[in-house]
Amino acid sequence: MNINTNQKNYLLTAKVKKEGDFIILKAEIKRRGSSPYHKTQLKMVLLKGRENIPLLMNVFASGVFINMRLSEAE
Repeated sequence: MNINTNQKNYLLTAKVKKEGDFIILKAEIKRRGSSPYHKTQLKMVLLKGRENIPLLMNVFASGVFINMRLSEAE
C-alpha cells in the first residue's frame, strides 16, 4: 500500500501467516526513494481465536529494537 503524507511518500508491506493456533503478522513501513534507515519493522504473534490476543510484539524504529510480550491476562 502506498501512503502519501503532505511531505513524503511511504510504502507499507505486510504479510500474515497462520501457524497452528497462532497468527504471525510481519509489516514494514519505509520511505520511498530514501535511505534504508528511514523504515519501521513490526512483527506480532497473536493467539488465534475470537479476540486474536497479541502474545509477542517486536518493533524496530529509529535504530532501536522494542520487544514486548504478554505477561498476564484475565
